[in-house]
Amino acid sequence: MDSGGNYIQLRMMPQKIIEQIKNEQVNSGSEKWTYRSSGNVLELLVLPQFIHNKKAFRCSVISAGQALAALKTHYNRAGTEIFIQTFPNIENPRVICSIRFDDIGYSKSQLAPEPVILEEKCTNIGEYLLKTAEQFQLSTQSAYLNSEALKLVNNETAFDHTYLLVSGLDNPFIWLNVGYWKEAVSQYMKLHESGKPFFLYHFSHHRDDFKKHTDLKNGTHLQGFIGY
Repeated sequence: MDSGGNYIQLRMMPQKIIEQIKNEQVNSGSEKWTYRSSGNVLELLVLPQFIHNKKAFRCSVISAGQALAALKTHYNRAGTEIFIQTFPNIENPRVICSIRFDDIGYSKSQLAPEPVILEEKCTNIGEYLLKTAEQFQLSTQSAYLNSEALKLVNNETAFDHTYLLVSGLDNPFIWLNVGYWKEAVSQYMKLHESGKPFFLYHFSHHRDDFKKHTDLKNGTHLQGFIGY
């Protein structure tokens, strides 16, 4: 294939990849966002009916953030750098991010953070969870979750270890970071803990009710948790 054909293939491939990633996010909010392509730019957008529904909007941003991290990882592994501009977009609040394959008009401060995928296994999973969370302006906290809390998320598994994902702020930038964290942790667990089942969850509903079953202080925002 000539260079022109390679360029066309490069432009078309993101749509196929993002659709595959989207379809793999079962029950994680992927039905609340969509994508569109124009030239060499791919945009991820919240569906119009969820713009004014804060819980659904938050869920869509987290889900899209996870998909965005997966897409970036895919291209990095292929040796191709992509450039990502994220919130805010005052002209169109639906736009979560735009992705392009050249760096025209994109400053380094606008690039999405790189998901942490450690090639070497950490001493323990908790160490990895905290390191990754801190990169994304988040934190983790070990917790015991009783059966009433787990019922709220339709999971009554008795986990040996549970970590809450928390933050000091609660805004679309943080929600994107929650998505980045989820993808990084998911990839790490599959790479280094392939025989260990885990449950990775971000909150769209029941967040306040769930928080009552924890010892989190006021001003600490519960974003999700992992049990394994």
